[in-house]
Amino acid sequence: MPTNVQITQINGTWRLGFASEVANDGPGYLKITGNGPGNALMVADQVVQMSDGTSETVPAVGEMHYVIGGGHEHWHLLDFERYELRSAADAATPIVRDQKTGFCLADAFTTDLCGRNHPELTTVSEGIAARGSDKYLGYLEGQYLLLDPVTTPAGDYLLVNRANPTGALLESDPSDNASSLRLAVTWSETGAPSMKITNICPASIDCPPPPALPTDAQAQPQPPQPIDSSVGQVTVTPVAEPVPIVPPSQLGAATRTLSMSRSMAARLVRRAIAKSLRAAPRVLRMTCARRATATFSCRATWRGPTAARWSARVRVWYQLRDNRLGWRYDLTAVRRADGRRVNVHAARGSASRAVFAGPSGSLYCAVAAPE
Repeated sequence: MPTNVQITQINGTWRLGFASEVANDGPGYLKITGNGPGNALMVADQVVQMSDGTSETVPAVGEMHYVIGGGHEHWHLLDFERYELRSAADAATPIVRDQKTGFCLADAFTTDLCGRNHPELTTVSEGIAARGSDKYLGYLEGQYLLLDPVTTPAGDYLLVNRANPTGALLESDPSDNASSLRLAVTWSETGAPSMKITNICPASIDCPPPPALPTDAQAQPQPPQPIDSSVGQVTVTPVAEPVPIVPPSQLGAATRTLSMSRSMAARLVRRAIAKSLRAAPRVLRMTCARRATATFSCRATWRGPTAARWSARVRVWYQLRDNRLGWRYDLTAVRRADGRRVNVHAARGSASRAVFAGPSGSLYCAVAAPE
C-alpha cells in the first residue's frame, strides 16, 4: 500500500509524495542481472530459482539505466513499478503518471548499491530475497505525482501502486501486484489542495467508497461476523484520514534515529569478513541478533580460499558524523585448523545506506559515499 502520504509545494508546483514497498512473498528469490557494453543501457535478465536448487534465466525482461542525480548514481531497473492517479469514476484510465527512472532493488544480490558510482560497469545484479522487500521513500527521485486544479480538479481519485506493470517478470501469482488508496480532493480559492484518504484497498486497483456510517438512531447491535482473510479483501477506513501538507524544508530534515535491516546486517557481515581476511567467504552461514535499531551482533561460519573452516563473532553498526553516514564493525575470527585469530576493532566500512525518521514521521533514505 502507498504509505506516509504527504503533499508539498516546490517551485510553485504541488506534489503528492508517498512511500512504496514491493514484497517478494514467493518461495524463491527475484534476481535481476543486467549486461551491457558499459556507459550505456543494459539488457536485464531474470534469474529464476528452481525448487531443485538450480536456476533458469528468462532473457530480456527489461532494461537497466544508470541514474545520475538525486543521490543515486547507480543502476536502476526500468518499469519495475509504476505510480498512477486515476479518477474513481474510471479506474481503468490513468490521469497522472509518475516520472520515475526505475528502481535499485537493493534487498539482495548487491553489495555496492547497484553499482554505485560505476557507470562503466558491464554487468550488475540486484533483486529481492524470498520474503524480502524493496522500499522507496516519499519524494525520493520521482517518488511523487504532480497535482493541479486543471488536471486533477475536485473529486475522488485512486492512488495506485503497480509492480511488474509490463508483465515481463516471471512470477507465480500476479493477482496481487497492485494496491490503491481512495482520495477525496478539493481546492481552495487560493489554489491550495486539500486531500483525505477515504478507503484502503490492498491487492486491487479499483477502490470503492466506504459504506456510510450509521447514525446513532440507525445503529443497532450486530452479531459478530467472520473475518474475510482473502488476498483481495477491501479494508474500510471508517473515518477519513487527512493528508498533511508538509513544508519542503521538512522533506530533507531528519533526526539522528538510524535503522538497520536484518538483511543489510547480513550483507555488511559478509563485507566485514572479506575486508578483514582479504578474501570473500564461501558457504557463509550466520545468525544475527539485533542489539539496537542500528546495530546487529552475528555469529558466522564459512570456508576460506583453501577450504579452511573459520568461525567468528561480528558486530556491525551505522555511524552518523557531521551528516555523513558510514558503518563500522568489530570482528573476532578463528581458523579452526590451527587456531589462527584475527581481531578487528571499530573498523570503518565503505558505502552503505540508512533510513531516518523525520520530524513529521516520514522516512528518508541516506546513502554514504565510498571511501
